[in-house]
Amino acid sequence: MKFIFLFCILLSFVACKSHKTEPVSQPPVNDTAENYFPVTTYIKGQIADIKSASVNPLLISTTPEKTDSVWLGIDSLDYYFKDFLTPVIDTANLKSHFSESKFLDQSIPAYTWTYDLRKNVADTSGLKHWDVYVNPDNSKVERIFIIKTLPGNNILQLTWVSNNYARIIELNTNSDIKKDVTIKWRFDK
Repeated sequence: MKFIFLFCILLSFVACKSHKTEPVSQPPVNDTAENYFPVTTYIKGQIADIKSASVNPLLISTTPEKTDSVWLGIDSLDYYFKDFLTPVIDTANLKSHFSESKFLDQSIPAYTWTYDLRKNVADTSGLKHWDVYVNPDNSKVERIFIIKTLPGNNILQLTWVSNNYARIIELNTNSDIKKDVTIKWRFDK
């Protein structure tokens, strides 16, 4: 009887000790501290990748009257993306001005980090909002979306699809499209 009792205690001890729970799938961030995704660094890295690939991107311009395309010189990329490289989007520069929310959007599917200008904060940069979309399966950034206000109150939007293309849309104060430019550097998709 003592043997059975000791066996049961030993068995329950081993069972408790070796019990493993399945990890819950979480976004690849530390929830204890807000560390904003370094969007500017990421975009600069993507631009460097385009330049190092030695492939001239295709610029597609669309206006209400026509659509036109032209091959871009690699050095002109900095010109087209300059409005989105300042201010530097990272924790150190914008944490006091922007709030962060994050969630798993199962309709896309993607982990989505959303950043909005805090209420009662003076905005001098023109930056209003940005989103970062991360693939939940491989934790890679798939898309970045940025909204800025230009002098004169026109709105500038960037949709950056990682390793593929970027689209820049400028809207006037009536939300009419003033400029619609797509820069594509990957042609096998």
